[in-house]
Amino acid sequence: MKYFKFIGNIDVSAALEEVTANDHMFAPHTPRPEQSPPLREGRSIHLRIHDKNHKSDEISDARGAKELADKMLEAVDAEAFYRLPQCRKLINQAMTMTLPGSKLGRCYIAKMSPGGNIYPHVDPGKYFDLHDRYHIVLKTNQGVSFSCGSNKIENDIETVRFEQGELWVFDNKTMHWASNKGDEDRIHIIMDVRNDTLHFPH
Repeated sequence: MKYFKFIGNIDVSAALEEVTANDHMFAPHTPRPEQSPPLREGRSIHLRIHDKNHKSDEISDARGAKELADKMLEAVDAEAFYRLPQCRKLINQAMTMTLPGSKLGRCYIAKMSPGGNIYPHVDPGKYFDLHDRYHIVLKTNQGVSFSCGSNKIENDIETVRFEQGELWVFDNKTMHWASNKGDEDRIHIIMDVRNDTLHFPH
């Protein structure tokens, strides 16, 4: 595959049980959906976030996702990272499966409800130029699909369905989208990993 790479299998049972027990922690992915329209239907638990304590005066909270990704390259642990120890343990285990010398960037748990969509988008900015994006699949169903590629290039679009307990990395600098046509939630841990060697350099 051109845009997706399967890394390996990982035991997600304890983390999924923990997330299920803390479902109340999910909230809209961003308090201002206009900043990230493609994710407007999603709900998330943010585990590692941009370090706003070290942002410059030129960065305002009103800036959109691209501006933040251009200016804020580091991430710090959020409170939720410590409230969900099984998820933290799973992420640490997944990091041992990434390229040597990797550093964990932003990280969040993403829930897509039945009938939900992530609309076509590219993750822009310098931050994403320095990171690969990994997905740990906590929960899925037969109706979930994930696509990446350009409809302007013949036979370029790849569509996959990740299975529970799989770790994948994909090219989030290329147009991508997802949908849940099943009757259960899709829940992934999404983590950005910084490395001098990237799976999908641009």
